[in-house]
Amino acid sequence: MFRILSTIMSSPLRVRVLTFFFRRVDAEATISEVASTLGAPRSSVSREISALVRLGMLSIRVVQRVGHYRANKAVFFIDELANFLSVTTPEPREITAIFRSLRSVSKLVISGPLTNEEKSSLDILVIGKNIKNSQLEKTVKKVEALTALPLRYAVFTPEDFKERNDAHDRLLRDVFEYKHEILIDRESR
Repeated sequence: MFRILSTIMSSPLRVRVLTFFFRRVDAEATISEVASTLGAPRSSVSREISALVRLGMLSIRVVQRVGHYRANKAVFFIDELANFLSVTTPEPREITAIFRSLRSVSKLVISGPLTNEEKSSLDILVIGKNIKNSQLEKTVKKVEALTALPLRYAVFTPEDFKERNDAHDRLLRDVFEYKHEILIDRESR
Protein backbone atom coordinates (compact mmCIF):
# COMPACT_ATOMS: atom_id res chain seq x y z
CA MET A 1 0.00 0.00 0.00
CA PHE A 2 2.81 2.43 0.89
CA ARG A 3 4.50 1.77 -2.46
CA ILE A 4 1.27 2.51 -4.34
CA LEU A 5 0.64 5.73 -2.42
CA SER A 6 4.20 6.97 -2.82
CA THR A 7 4.05 6.29 -6.56
CA ILE A 8 0.68 7.94 -7.18
CA MET A 9 1.70 10.95 -5.09
CA SER A 10 5.19 11.22 -6.59
CA SER A 11 4.76 14.59 -8.31
CA PRO A 12 2.64 17.69 -7.71
CA LEU A 13 1.19 17.47 -11.22
CA ARG A 14 0.23 13.82 -10.70
CA VAL A 15 -1.63 14.77 -7.52
CA ARG A 16 -3.46 17.53 -9.44
CA VAL A 17 -4.40 15.02 -12.19
CA LEU A 18 -5.67 12.62 -9.51
CA THR A 19 -7.66 15.45 -7.97
CA PHE A 20 -9.18 16.26 -11.36
CA PHE A 21 -10.48 12.70 -11.77
CA PHE A 22 -11.16 11.54 -8.21
CA ARG A 23 -13.09 14.64 -7.14
CA ARG A 24 -15.44 13.91 -10.08
CA VAL A 25 -15.40 10.12 -10.16
CA ASP A 26 -18.01 9.78 -12.91
CA ALA A 27 -16.50 12.41 -15.21
CA GLU A 28 -14.53 11.59 -18.31
CA ALA A 29 -11.94 13.83 -19.97
CA THR A 30 -9.30 13.90 -22.68
CA ILE A 31 -5.68 14.85 -22.10
CA SER A 32 -6.32 18.24 -23.72
CA GLU A 33 -9.25 18.94 -21.39
CA VAL A 34 -7.21 18.04 -18.33
CA ALA A 35 -4.23 20.12 -19.49
CA SER A 36 -6.46 23.10 -20.17
CA THR A 37 -8.11 22.92 -16.74
CA LEU A 38 -4.83 22.46 -14.90
CA GLY A 39 -2.99 25.07 -16.94
CA ALA A 40 -0.19 22.56 -17.48
CA PRO A 41 1.68 21.49 -20.62
CA ARG A 42 -0.15 18.79 -22.55
CA SER A 43 2.98 16.61 -22.75
CA SER A 44 3.43 16.66 -18.96
CA VAL A 45 -0.24 15.85 -18.36
CA SER A 46 -0.03 13.04 -20.92
CA ARG A 47 2.98 11.54 -19.10
CA GLU A 48 1.19 11.65 -15.73
CA ILE A 49 -2.05 10.22 -17.11
CA SER A 50 -0.12 7.37 -18.78
CA ALA A 51 1.57 6.58 -15.47
CA LEU A 52 -1.78 6.59 -13.66
CA VAL A 53 -3.29 4.27 -16.28
CA ARG A 54 -0.32 1.87 -15.84
CA LEU A 55 -0.86 2.00 -12.07
CA GLY A 56 -4.54 1.12 -12.56
CA MET A 57 -5.78 4.42 -11.10
CA LEU A 58 -7.37 5.60 -14.36
CA SER A 59 -9.18 3.72 -17.09
CA ILE A 60 -9.26 4.66 -20.76
CA ARG A 61 -11.96 4.47 -23.40
CA VAL A 62 -10.90 5.27 -26.97
CA VAL A 63 -13.41 7.12 -29.15
CA GLN A 64 -12.34 7.90 -32.72
CA ARG A 65 -8.67 7.46 -31.79
CA VAL A 66 -8.92 9.88 -28.84
CA GLY A 67 -8.44 8.61 -25.31
CA HIS A 68 -11.13 9.49 -22.78
CA TYR A 69 -9.95 8.90 -19.23
CA ARG A 70 -11.79 8.46 -15.96
CA ALA A 71 -11.17 7.34 -12.42
CA ASN A 72 -11.01 3.57 -12.13
CA LYS A 73 -13.86 2.72 -9.78
CA ALA A 74 -12.31 -0.69 -9.13
CA VAL A 75 -9.50 0.88 -7.09
CA PHE A 76 -10.04 -0.63 -3.65
CA PHE A 77 -9.35 2.63 -1.78
CA ILE A 78 -11.27 4.95 -4.11
CA ASP A 79 -13.47 6.46 -1.39
CA GLU A 80 -10.53 7.13 0.90
CA LEU A 81 -8.54 8.71 -1.94
CA ALA A 82 -11.49 10.89 -2.99
CA ASN A 83 -11.95 12.02 0.62
CA PHE A 84 -8.24 12.76 0.99
CA LEU A 85 -8.18 14.78 -2.22
CA SER A 86 -11.32 16.70 -1.20
CA VAL A 87 -9.54 18.15 1.82
CA THR A 88 -6.80 19.47 -0.45
CA THR A 89 -9.22 22.09 -1.79
CA PRO A 90 -7.55 25.51 -1.56
CA GLU A 91 -8.48 27.86 1.24
CA PRO A 92 -11.19 30.40 0.36
CA ARG A 93 -8.69 33.23 0.94
CA GLU A 94 -6.58 31.87 -1.95
CA ILE A 95 -9.59 32.04 -4.28
CA THR A 96 -10.48 35.50 -2.97
CA ALA A 97 -6.95 36.72 -3.68
CA ILE A 98 -7.24 35.62 -7.30
CA PHE A 99 -10.60 37.41 -7.73
CA ARG A 100 -9.42 40.64 -6.07
CA SER A 101 -7.86 41.66 -9.39
CA LEU A 102 -11.40 42.08 -10.76
CA ARG A 103 -12.31 45.40 -9.14
CA SER A 104 -15.81 45.38 -10.61
CA VAL A 105 -16.88 42.28 -8.62
CA SER A 106 -19.30 43.32 -5.91
CA LYS A 107 -20.14 39.81 -4.68
CA LEU A 108 -18.37 36.47 -5.04
CA VAL A 109 -19.94 33.24 -3.81
CA ILE A 110 -18.42 29.77 -4.00
CA SER A 111 -20.26 26.47 -3.70
CA GLY A 112 -20.08 22.99 -5.15
CA PRO A 113 -16.74 21.21 -4.81
CA LEU A 114 -15.09 24.43 -3.62
CA THR A 115 -17.06 24.02 -0.39
CA ASN A 116 -17.16 20.20 -0.53
CA GLU A 117 -20.84 20.33 -1.53
CA GLU A 118 -21.56 18.03 -4.44
CA LYS A 119 -25.24 18.96 -4.86
CA SER A 120 -24.85 22.51 -6.12
CA SER A 121 -25.26 23.13 -9.85
CA LEU A 122 -22.84 26.08 -9.77
CA ASP A 123 -19.33 26.46 -8.35
CA ILE A 124 -18.75 30.22 -8.60
CA LEU A 125 -21.32 33.02 -8.63
CA VAL A 126 -19.98 36.42 -9.65
CA ILE A 127 -22.01 39.62 -9.33
CA GLY A 128 -20.78 42.94 -10.61
CA LYS A 129 -21.01 45.69 -13.19
CA ASN A 130 -18.94 45.93 -16.35
CA ILE A 131 -17.05 42.70 -15.80
CA LYS A 132 -14.96 41.96 -18.87
CA ASN A 133 -15.43 38.40 -20.11
CA SER A 134 -11.77 38.01 -21.06
CA GLN A 135 -10.58 39.03 -17.60
CA LEU A 136 -13.17 36.83 -15.91
CA GLU A 137 -12.21 33.81 -18.03
CA LYS A 138 -8.53 34.27 -17.15
CA THR A 139 -9.41 34.58 -13.47
CA VAL A 140 -11.57 31.43 -13.51
CA LYS A 141 -8.77 29.57 -15.36
CA LYS A 142 -6.40 30.52 -12.52
CA VAL A 143 -8.84 29.13 -9.96
CA GLU A 144 -9.28 25.97 -12.05
CA ALA A 145 -5.51 25.52 -12.16
CA LEU A 146 -5.33 26.05 -8.39
CA THR A 147 -8.16 23.61 -7.59
CA ALA A 148 -7.46 21.09 -10.39
CA LEU A 149 -11.18 21.13 -11.18
CA PRO A 150 -13.20 22.36 -14.13
CA LEU A 151 -15.55 24.95 -12.66
CA ARG A 152 -19.06 26.06 -13.54
CA TYR A 153 -19.69 29.74 -13.04
CA ALA A 154 -22.33 32.39 -13.70
CA VAL A 155 -22.08 36.16 -13.87
CA PHE A 156 -24.88 38.62 -13.12
CA THR A 157 -25.21 42.35 -12.89
CA PRO A 158 -26.54 43.46 -9.48
CA GLU A 159 -29.91 44.24 -11.12
CA ASP A 160 -30.14 40.80 -12.79
CA PHE A 161 -29.15 39.10 -9.54
CA LYS A 162 -31.83 40.96 -7.58
CA GLU A 163 -34.48 40.19 -10.19
CA ARG A 164 -33.57 36.48 -10.32
CA ASN A 165 -33.31 36.25 -6.54
CA ASP A 166 -36.73 37.88 -6.12
CA ALA A 167 -38.15 35.38 -8.64
CA HIS A 168 -36.64 32.48 -6.63
CA ASP A 169 -34.50 31.44 -9.59
CA ARG A 170 -33.61 27.74 -9.45
CA LEU A 171 -29.90 28.32 -10.13
CA LEU A 172 -29.58 30.81 -7.28
CA ARG A 173 -31.61 28.61 -4.96
CA ASP A 174 -29.21 25.74 -5.67
CA VAL A 175 -26.30 27.93 -4.60
CA PHE A 176 -27.84 29.45 -1.49
CA GLU A 177 -29.80 26.42 -0.23
CA TYR A 178 -26.72 24.23 -0.13
CA LYS A 179 -23.37 24.84 1.49
CA HIS A 180 -21.82 28.02 0.10
CA GLU A 181 -19.42 30.73 1.15
CA ILE A 182 -19.52 34.44 0.37
CA LEU A 183 -15.92 35.51 -0.28
CA ILE A 184 -16.47 39.09 -1.45
CA ASP A 185 -19.45 41.21 -0.46
CA ARG A 186 -18.97 44.84 -1.39
CA GLU A 187 -22.76 45.30 -1.69
CA SER A 188 -23.45 45.18 2.04
CA ARG A 189 -21.05 48.01 2.87
